[in-house]
Formats: sequence, structure tokens, C-alpha cells
Amino acid sequence: MIKTSYLALFALFLTASFQAIPPTDNTPLPTTHFQPGERLTYKVHYGLVAAGLVHMSVDQALHTINEHNCYKIDVHGESQGLLYVFLKMKNSFTSYVDTHQLIPHLFCREIQEGTYRKYEKVTFDHLKQQAHVAEFDPSFTTVTKQETFTTLPQVQDIVSQWYTFRNIDFRKLQAGDMLYSPVFFDNILHPHFATKFVGRRKLKTKFGHVKTIVVAPIIPIHSSANTIFANENAVELFLSDDANKLPLKIKVNLIMGAVELDLIEYAGTKTPLAILK
Repeated sequence: MIKTSYLALFALFLTASFQAIPPTDNTPLPTTHFQPGERLTYKVHYGLVAAGLVHMSVDQALHTINEHNCYKIDVHGESQGLLYVFLKMKNSFTSYVDTHQLIPHLFCREIQEGTYRKYEKVTFDHLKQQAHVAEFDPSFTTVTKQETFTTLPQVQDIVSQWYTFRNIDFRKLQAGDMLYSPVFFDNILHPHFATKFVGRRKLKTKFGHVKTIVVAPIIPIHSSANTIFANENAVELFLSDDANKLPLKIKVNLIMGAVELDLIEYAGTKTPLAILK
């Protein structure tokens, strides 16, 4: 259960951000809530059992991809503790995100899970609405497979969408409102991933109590399918309700127990985290 739960959480940590932006009222704000140099570290645990760490960072320098200025955003997750005994996992994701439109121009991932390996680059052509996927050998120098897929306007990858999600103007939303966005991942276009805006709550963190925005990705669950999730609203994401919109916590409610991902370190944010007194 720990192994399965952690894998589910790591996937959801990256894919929960699928569900972010409708094409009309909730487009990203012109000013982002993150900046170059931001660094976030999360502890993953199943109850009292430590399962791993996830690091997210925005490179201090801007990068040029296809003549576009981009943020370079890295996500790295690895198993630890008891989980490491059963599954040695080290996954890295990088997204080059347009500084003006907050859409990805290049997405890279390196997957190492047990004996499974995958090395991939996805180049997005937003004018032609295409994603060019290239798989590589472990040296990341020799292409072993290439494919092109049709996408949609404002398509995101699983990392860029997480950061775009932080720039929604939640002041315009009411509890129960649904958010949608197209995302391309693993050679599949997900045209309408959905997330529910749950509302606002006070959250206890290692830094103190913080006002948060709570959203719940909708997990499709069929009665005939085997699932580890408690229900379709099993995942909750907590963002700080301040100028940073920091992802503070992800909680995944399972049929047995819950897996949680908690922010334990942060640096380089635009403003200090707003702690309640």
C-alpha cells in the first residue's frame, strides 16, 4: 500500500495541476505569483511513515527556447526510507515556461523507477497546435523514437500547469465552481481536466497557521474499476491565500489511510509566507 500510495501521490502532485484554467474568465494574471530563484521542498509520508522528498525550483536565470524568454522550472522526486527498500525511484521533470503567456515550449523528463527507465523531450508548437515527442537513450544524446501529436490552444504540461494554476484569480470564484484546462502528458492530450474550487480553510503547517485556498482535482472512478482512492474527491490541494499562492499541502485520501505531501522548506518567494498570529 505504501508503494502504491506514494506512486499515486507523486503522479497527482504533478498532474493535479491539470485542472486549472478555463478558456474565458480565469486566465492567468499578468503578474506571476512566483519568481526566478524560488525553491520548495516537500516531505511525502503515509501516516507516520516517511516515503520521500519532492523538490521544486525556478532557475535564477531566464532561458531562451525557440526565441521565447522562459522560466526553467525543475521538479525532482525520490523515494526514501521504507519505500526505498521496495522501490528505488528518482524522477526529474523540467519545463521551460513562456514568461509572458505561461505556456510551455519544452518539457523534459527522466524516469527511474526500479528497473524502468524513460528519457523524453516534448517540444510544443503552439502556432500549429502540435507536440513533438522524442525519446532518448540514457545519455540523452541519441533519439530512439519520435512522434507528433495534435494539441489545443493554451495546452500545458504537468509542470507548467502547476505554476499557471497559482496565477488564477480566485477572488472571482465561488465554492463549488469548476476549472478546466487542456494538458498533454505521456503522449495523451487531456482536453478537459476538471478541478473543483472547494473554498478557504485555515491550515496548520510547520511554519504556523496559514489561510489557504483549497481545490480538489476530480478523479474519474468507475464502479467496475479497481482503485486505491477513497472517492472522486479524494485529493485536496492547499495553496497559501496570499501573494505567493504557495502549494503548502497535498492530501490524498485512500481506501486505507491517506498519503500527504507537506511543504517543509521554502526560499526565494516574492513575499514572506503570511502566517496568522
